[in-house]
Amino acid sequence: MSQFDNLSSDERATVKSKLEALHALTWKSWDYAVTQQPGAAKTGPLLEIIVDGRIAKPIELPHTTEMPAEVICMYLENFARKYINPQKGQ
Repeated sequence: MSQFDNLSSDERATVKSKLEALHALTWKSWDYAVTQQPGAAKTGPLLEIIVDGRIAKPIELPHTTEMPAEVICMYLENFARKYINPQKGQ
C-alpha cells in the first residue's frame, strides 16, 4: 500500500473537487484508480485516469510524496490538457 491508496478525508475531497471541475469543463465522467503492477515491487504505484469508463495509459506515480492528493490532481490536470486539446499536448 502507498500513501496514494490511503488518502485522508481532506485529500479525497481535494481530488473529488478536481474530478468535478474536469466534469464541468468537459461534460465527461472523470475518475481515477491507483493500482500496482503485479510482482513489480520496485516500481511506483500506477495512476489510471478514467474518462467515461475508458482507462487511459497508466502513469507511474512517485514512490513517496508528502502531498499525494496534489500529485494526483497535477496528473489529472496534465492529462486533461492533452485530452481537451490533443495538438498542444503532443
